[in-house]
Amino acid sequence: MNGKFSELLSLGFLISQEMVKNHGEDNYYCKYSEDSAVICVLDGCGGLGSRTYEGCGGQTGAYLASRTVSGAIHDWYQDMGRTKWKDEREFMESLITYIQKAYSVVGDYAKSSIKISGSMVRDLPTTIALAYAWMKDNELVLHVVWAGDSRIYLMDEDGMCQLTRDDVKSQDALSNLYDDGALTNVLSSDGNYKLHHKVISIKKPCVIIGATDGCFGYLPSPMNFEYEVLRNLTDAKNIYGFRDGLKSFFKEVAGDDFTFACMGFGYEKFSELKGSFEKRRNFVEKEYISKIESDPDNDELIEKLWQEYRKLYERYLSKNTEGR
Repeated sequence: MNGKFSELLSLGFLISQEMVKNHGEDNYYCKYSEDSAVICVLDGCGGLGSRTYEGCGGQTGAYLASRTVSGAIHDWYQDMGRTKWKDEREFMESLITYIQKAYSVVGDYAKSSIKISGSMVRDLPTTIALAYAWMKDNELVLHVVWAGDSRIYLMDEDGMCQLTRDDVKSQDALSNLYDDGALTNVLSSDGNYKLHHKVISIKKPCVIIGATDGCFGYLPSPMNFEYEVLRNLTDAKNIYGFRDGLKSFFKEVAGDDFTFACMGFGYEKFSELKGSFEKRRNFVEKEYISKIESDPDNDELIEKLWQEYRKLYERYLSKNTEGR
């Protein structure tokens, strides 16, 4: 899509909910300017980050980690958000520098105030899923950065697709819902992580979504996640109804903190956004959801439907990904 960035950016909102007040391990950063926009969701890793820090209010490393990195993204975007990046390497080096600086400051302080230690934990572990959009040579470009199992999605008239590949042993989004596999890669203050990165040119109107696993991890299938986003969008009268409907749904089903952020491009008004997804909503409901709901315990049926659905759902996962 071509045009001014501020004219292409159509919508944006954030949903975030703690399961335990003042102890939520999710965090986020969302911001936009005339030239760019960023959404970032983070999920501090409660198992790996169970160590507590007396000098930090007795909070866990997971709690501190997500806030440390969201602070780093805030500083990075404030300083670098309007940069005309030369190439992908420059972009990633800049981002990593800010993350490592924040970890250095907070990590050194946290280590001096350890209350509980253990050999099976890491210092300040968190997932990250970040999407940064900007105009390059009059083309809308999306940088996607991640570690762990928080996700960035793209949703257009062809359906929802996952842009990030979960850092777990299983590489299948359906089996990940049931296997509960251990994370193989997350950010941490020890620097022992890989930050994945891919760049996508956005050619047509779409919605970019960032979500922690509290949003999708308690649903029967990836198809259900797309359907609930579509259902709440097409049932809403305005953007606020879309946001509030989704939040109510997540509160009903989630057994964890959840964070959902989105930004849309190429829609002049909400009615256009809503109308562009009505056909897709009806298709997903007829071809997948109604069949799952008619026989919810039929694992073979869900697997069969997933194998068909994933052909488009995974259309961006085969693209080259850098890790740094």
